[in-house]
Amino acid sequence: MMRVPAIVTAILLLVMAFLPLGTLSDGGIDPRVPADLYGDDDTHPVVEFDNETFEVGTVGALGVLKVSLNNFEIDQTTDDLKEFRVFLEIYRWGEYGRERELNELDAPLPLFTYFDEQMNDTVQSLTWQSHDESWKDDTIIEMHLPEVTVPEDAVQGYYRIRVMLDLNAVSENAKSMGHFTEQEWGDNIERVRNDEDPVDTHYLVSEAGFTVVPEHFEYISLPNKVPDFGNFTTPVIRPGESGTYNFTVSNRYNLTINDVFVTVEFYMWATIDDAKPIEDLDGPVPVIKGIGEPGDRVSLGSIDPGSSKPIRLDIATEDDTPKGTYFVRHRIEFEYDEVAFVMESRGFFTWDQWEGFDYTNLYYQLGTAGIVPDSSFSVKDPVPLWPLATLIVLCILLGTLAVVFYLAEEHGDQYPRLKKGLQYWSGKYQQRKRLMRQRLEDIRADQEVADEPLDDADDDD
Repeated sequence: MMRVPAIVTAILLLVMAFLPLGTLSDGGIDPRVPADLYGDDDTHPVVEFDNETFEVGTVGALGVLKVSLNNFEIDQTTDDLKEFRVFLEIYRWGEYGRERELNELDAPLPLFTYFDEQMNDTVQSLTWQSHDESWKDDTIIEMHLPEVTVPEDAVQGYYRIRVMLDLNAVSENAKSMGHFTEQEWGDNIERVRNDEDPVDTHYLVSEAGFTVVPEHFEYISLPNKVPDFGNFTTPVIRPGESGTYNFTVSNRYNLTINDVFVTVEFYMWATIDDAKPIEDLDGPVPVIKGIGEPGDRVSLGSIDPGSSKPIRLDIATEDDTPKGTYFVRHRIEFEYDEVAFVMESRGFFTWDQWEGFDYTNLYYQLGTAGIVPDSSFSVKDPVPLWPLATLIVLCILLGTLAVVFYLAEEHGDQYPRLKKGLQYWSGKYQQRKRLMRQRLEDIRADQEVADEPLDDADDDD
């Protein structure tokens, strides 16, 4: 079981406020329509799309596109005013922090695979459009989309799909971000917020996409299969001394993982009042003994299924090392069935990345195959033990006296010697108390005599 200082929970919220920030703009402007862009009473279409994950060399269903037609008033009596079409196009590749046009990938591309009734044949293309559909009475349409064929050597990452709805029923259309430049998309968002019509479309809708991942990814990334980091021992170190930080790494897969490397890095310092990256600290930071750096990359070789291997690091501090809690992040690299994977912990991501990530889109949003835990240790002066020892002794003494008095008062006949002894010592106590009181009265009387003023006769003498 992980043992961490109790202060960590209280500090964690504070740390989040000091983490370096990033937004989806690091990998392109957010392609989603903000939830509050349109009011509940506004007329506008809403596109909901199930983002899927496909391993290389597979063919998978793209999912279901759900179109909600909020507050549209449709003339249900005229058939040609009830039609609509959906246009999809794979138009760009992306990872968090970088994006490319498809012609820059220099690799086979994933393609829509569908059956065209007019051609009576299977078609593979970057674009797809639906056959004409009709509005439902409840103005919600669910349609099954084409499959996607992913080549063995396709570039892994996130593929964006731009969406256009041809709303023939109301002679209008709706477009996603991919139909605009990033500047135009941002400007259109602001126009709608200001109750103005967007440029070159009637409505804005969210785009779609899918993620291409390595072979075995869906199995490897299952949260209950990700290598287990457990049995943590997190030290409390007095400045100038050393402590041991250790844990175990367990293989929960059904095959051996090979070439296993685990990176351990101290990345954040915090107290109740403050938090900052350790590189911003004024004093010397804790380091790994023998390395001299606040981190290390440890080789574990191979780990068999169901087996574990320990990691033990000795942390050294100096007399003027800043006191506080130090957060530790972890990265694990390994090969499973000759396919390489990398998994990282919370400390490798910005707050915006972590706050908004969707586990089904790990590769696009976080660029990792799984999430492993962070941990921490503390540098501080240990709490002195004598106050605790004093309290323990007092508790034992008072508890013993309580039992003695109870037995003597309630069960004196059964414990005559105890009762007699208690009476004896009670008498001694009362006698001592009376003598002490008499002594105090004598001292007080003597003091009053000494304080009386001298009479006139004494003065003449």
